[in-house]
Amino acid sequence: MKIWKIKGLLAVKDISASKSFYETVLHPNVVIDIGKHVTFESFFLQQEYAKIIGMAPIFWKKLAQGGPGRPKPPLFYLEQRRLSMNWEPWTGCYQISDGCANCYFYGPYAKRCGQNTILKTDKFNWPIRRNKKGEYNIKGDKILATCFATDFFLPEADEWRKEVWGMIRERTDIDFLILTKRIDRFPVSLPDDWGEGYDNVNIGCTVENQAIADYRLPLFLSCLLYTSPSPRDTR
Repeated sequence: MKIWKIKGLLAVKDISASKSFYETVLHPNVVIDIGKHVTFESFFLQQEYAKIIGMAPIFWKKLAQGGPGRPKPPLFYLEQRRLSMNWEPWTGCYQISDGCANCYFYGPYAKRCGQNTILKTDKFNWPIRRNKKGEYNIKGDKILATCFATDFFLPEADEWRKEVWGMIRERTDIDFLILTKRIDRFPVSLPDDWGEGYDNVNIGCTVENQAIADYRLPLFLSCLLYTSPSPRDTR
């Protein structure tokens, strides 16, 4: 048997209170503490995570001066650049807990796609598609928000997920962000070669109230240290 450590990230509102809580409960060693980000040995805490994945730093750019007959523009304008892209290898989902009641998928998007039907999309192999030059259509150094209109760990997608793991392993130059309400299915949904790569996978667990936090967070934290047989140890 071999033990694999999973670097999980917890998005928190109050970094100081959260750090104090986990130090008291789990006694982990602090590796990095830079204020709004704390790295323990097996997981991270990040404050204002939504800003990080939603857009790049905001840049002020000076505009060109107006010419004859043209009004002078404002001195600066605000440019926002997206860091992430969405990838939906399949679509469809169904409610599993109270938090699903406010899911955007059950709004206008559901009317277009059919909320309970789990189907592959035409972007299933999007990360590994290439152009005529043989280059990836999606350039590296991106964050792919994966299955944000469904759930990555749906049991209906078990067979498709095997192919997706292969794409994720191939595109080591992309970070895949996966948020789930089905963290209980994490151990049974891993590829056979988990632990020999996949450093570009970032798993997040949704919690919407105290009862769900009491149920899901222990499962999520138990995934931070996951035991899996190594292929080299299999005889």
